[in-house]
Order: sequence, then C-alpha cells, then structure tokens
Amino acid sequence: MLKHYLIATLRVLFKNKLFTAINIGGLTVGLTAAFLIILFVLNELGYDRWLPDHDRIYTIETTSTPPDRAPGNLARTALELRAAMEKDFTEIESYTRFYAGSAPVKLGDMMFPEKAFRIEETFFDVFQLSFIEGDAASATNHVNPAIISEDLAAK
Repeated sequence: MLKHYLIATLRVLFKNKLFTAINIGGLTVGLTAAFLIILFVLNELGYDRWLPDHDRIYTIETTSTPPDRAPGNLARTALELRAAMEKDFTEIESYTRFYAGSAPVKLGDMMFPEKAFRIEETFFDVFQLSFIEGDAASATNHVNPAIISEDLAAK
C-alpha cells in the first residue's frame, strides 16, 4: 500500500516539475529562516546565563545622538551616574564599571597586544567568577593587579 502512495506521489511531482520546485524551495527557505530566527533568539536570551545571579545583573546603556548622524547606544555611562543611582535607587546592591581595550603583554623579548578590560574594585562583587589561583578578595588589592584567563596563561 505504501509503495502505491509513493509511486503516485512521484508521478505527480515529476508531472509538475516547476510547481514542485517552487513548493520545495519555499519550504526550504521558510524552514531555514525559522531555524535561524530561533537560534538568534536563543543566543540573545542566553548570552549571560553562564554567570551566577545573571537574573540580578543589569547593563546601563547611554544613547547618544551626534549631529547629522543616527542615534547610537553605548554600554558606557558617566562617572557621576554611580552616586546618582545609589541615591535614587536604594535597592542597588552593588555597581561596577569596566572598559574594554587592549594591553601590551611582554614575555621575554616579545611584546604583543592582548584584549584587556579595566575593572573597578567592585567588579567581583557583581560577577562571582571562579579563580584557579588566588581569590577575588585579594585580586584587586595590589598597586597594578593583572588577572588573566587560562587561555592567556597557556599562550
């Protein structure tokens, strides 16, 4: 019985080749678009799920509108915002800022730039990250501390 259904289906498909190609092509494009949208949404919703207490951490963005240009969002804030937020929002437990950039790393004669972040002393109050050596309490107590990842240590 299944064999007869398959033969009938193939006859109809080969009889109407253009119609079949349009339908199969549309189905392929639609399914591909749906899967890509689902993957994008899952990525956006879960980018910080690896952090402990991720549901209690918020990012503040600044929207700037330069003359003759479209508005742009930056994940940067003014230094004075901390005092204003602590005064107006008493439910804030901790507040930290960090800045992305690069730093030169010197190993013997070689010097190469690496991706680096400048952090405040309250960084590890907000982001409870694990350490292989040392701890978060003493990590920022030095004059010029450097905290490196396992990848950079191996490099």
